[in-house]
Amino acid sequence: MLAPPLPSDEQHRLQVLLDLNLLDTAPEERFDRITRLAARLFGVPIAVVGLIDGEREWFKSRIGVPETEVARQMTFCAHAILQDTVLVVEDALNDERFADNPFVSGGRVRFYAGTPLAAPDGSKVGTLCLLDSAPRRFGDDERTLLRDLAAMVTNEFAADELRRALAQQRDSETWLRALLERLPEGVLTLDEDAKVLSANAAAGALFGADPQQLAGRSAQSLAVESIAGMLAAHADGEVLAVQVTARRADGSTFPLDVAASAIMLGGRRRYAAIVRDAAPRLEQDWRLRAAGERRHKTFTHAAHELRTPLASIMGFSELLIKRDFDAPTARELLEIVNAQAKLMSTVVTQTFDLARIEAAGHAGMQIEPEPFEALLAKALAGTEPLGHNARVVVECEPGLPPLAADRYRLPAAIANVLANALTYSTAPVVVRAWTDPAPGAAAVLIDVRDQGIGMTPEQLARIAEPFYRAAGTPESGGTGLGMAIVQEILHAHNGSMGVVSAPGAGTTVTLRVPAAAAAAAGEATHG
Repeated sequence: MLAPPLPSDEQHRLQVLLDLNLLDTAPEERFDRITRLAARLFGVPIAVVGLIDGEREWFKSRIGVPETEVARQMTFCAHAILQDTVLVVEDALNDERFADNPFVSGGRVRFYAGTPLAAPDGSKVGTLCLLDSAPRRFGDDERTLLRDLAAMVTNEFAADELRRALAQQRDSETWLRALLERLPEGVLTLDEDAKVLSANAAAGALFGADPQQLAGRSAQSLAVESIAGMLAAHADGEVLAVQVTARRADGSTFPLDVAASAIMLGGRRRYAAIVRDAAPRLEQDWRLRAAGERRHKTFTHAAHELRTPLASIMGFSELLIKRDFDAPTARELLEIVNAQAKLMSTVVTQTFDLARIEAAGHAGMQIEPEPFEALLAKALAGTEPLGHNARVVVECEPGLPPLAADRYRLPAAIANVLANALTYSTAPVVVRAWTDPAPGAAAVLIDVRDQGIGMTPEQLARIAEPFYRAAGTPESGGTGLGMAIVQEILHAHNGSMGVVSAPGAGTTVTLRVPAAAAAAAGEATHG
């Protein structure tokens, strides 16, 4: 018995066989019908649809065979899949390949005719074969008929492949539809005339219409500019990225970002477009430009503010180097140098502090629930070196909720306001805190009220302007950055600052800070 050689594409063939999902499956009438027909047409006791696995031939359908599989090296079919035509062995006893095969020597098989069964990709995965215990002739007409029956089997293979492909396509389409419906970005598909073929839910919400109502509408009805003209003029394979003025269903307009590209489907040009409201981007761009301009202005002012103390340091230090002074005079000059150096250090530190807070915003804060009493204690500790904390009167509503606060930044802001009040007022400074009574406010209001010189409307309007120091205010060595930093800290806390003042009537600074529970609810809503 000669063992059949392996086909040249054996590994690929075995993988294709596995992909058919037929091995070791239950009998199926669609295959049994063909083997019954073959047995009757050719008058043979045995007809088999066999699949050649790595070490065996497994019978998907069989007539006249008790076994469900046999070893591959013992099968005629392992030889049959090596050729394109029907393998016919009219008398196996006279064929050296099979004469000593146990099925032949045992008298079960003398005649064999088998034709290869090809998978949809052409790989030979098995055979439709006929067997008889007696020798017989097998002519050309019979060979043609066997090939026709084999074609019926391979049609079933192809039908399975088609069903799997359709199922995968349906799954893909279902998945794609579900994905598009859940995308936060609006997606439109357009035909070659820029008419809407489909729209997802986000696109419908963007235009204020049911997505199905958008289908069939021209892109021109959705925008002021000619989108169709833009698409037609754009080369295939390139992404058209443009901002247009879009129309909602109610007639209102808004800026729209469009990113579209052409796709050829079935010989027709189609467009896929991602659309999004451009207003947030434009606002962010404006904010970034404004922030950049503010930072440029701040650093320009800082450079100007540093020139005066730097000139003093250089001038007095040069005097100390070039001339000999008595000890008291030298000490006085050194104290001036030291004071100017401290002022420079404060300007530099506060300038960079302001820039960092402004750039990082809320993300730069370690916002956590913090008890108001602990925050106020930190603020009072920050003003204690001024030596005037005995003039601070605290009036806090009992049971204040924890604040959503950075435990270091918010106390620093309160301390800065307190320091200003203590500097510009000799009378007691009152700190009052209470829950914001506005419905749904969920915030705490913190008042710092002094009885100092107050401010004019012009001074009040410029209170948070970096490096602004009002004329006629006491010389306190301030940099003019304190209230600007306070305002940025409050903004980063999603809070606010309000100031009420009048000349000779004192000043009241009100800080509004969200409560921790409200901030957490807001994060969950936007998350």
